[in-house]
Amino acid sequence: MGTRIAAHEATIKTASVEIRALTVSGRQVTLSVFRQLQEEQVVDQESLTLKGPVWGKVNYLWGGDAKRTDDPLHMVWQKGDELRRAIIPRDIDSFSYWSEARKAIDEYFRAASLLSIVEGRYSPDELGGQNRFSATIEGYWVSCEFGYSGDVPQAISTIAIYRRYAPTAQETPSRREEYGKAVAILRANAKQVYEVESFDDAMEQAITVARQLNEAKATWATLRKSLGELDQLFIAT
Repeated sequence: MGTRIAAHEATIKTASVEIRALTVSGRQVTLSVFRQLQEEQVVDQESLTLKGPVWGKVNYLWGGDAKRTDDPLHMVWQKGDELRRAIIPRDIDSFSYWSEARKAIDEYFRAASLLSIVEGRYSPDELGGQNRFSATIEGYWVSCEFGYSGDVPQAISTIAIYRRYAPTAQETPSRREEYGKAVAILRANAKQVYEVESFDDAMEQAITVARQLNEAKATWATLRKSLGELDQLFIAT
């Protein structure tokens, strides 16, 4: 647990040269005291809103943070009647919520790729031997690869072969049965990924998440810029 400092004990004093110093009970906060403030993120990851009023930024890094190249901001903010410190990252990907959103785009595309095969969106010649798919969704390049061994690649191969030769004299009940099992494998795999059952549904979900992520990035850029423009709080060494 970090040191608890009551907000009513802390003040900001402005010197004649407009230097704003963070003080507690009339005494300027030192680096050691600042480091002891409990660290807690001031930004709600999902809504990208502030959890409390931000007092300002402190231009100081220590330990492993001193080697960071992503230009983090150290902020002092108020939670209830106590002060907290927070590190504001440059990119939204640093937040697990939005990092998972980026992964979701890839997973929805994976499901869409499997369902595109099931729904016959590729000719047998296009599908034959193909195990890698890629596209650009709302500015995000996505790809997936199914390898050459295992149930899914085997199912893709079975579907390609069946569609190349059926309906012909070579089509038999056993071939139709193998084809049906292959289709079922791809459908089950796609549903397992993100509970989607059609190519259109999977792509719609991928596009929706991608747009949400783009909107969040724009919101984050504005918020981080405003935090970076706050007054710097000077603390004693």
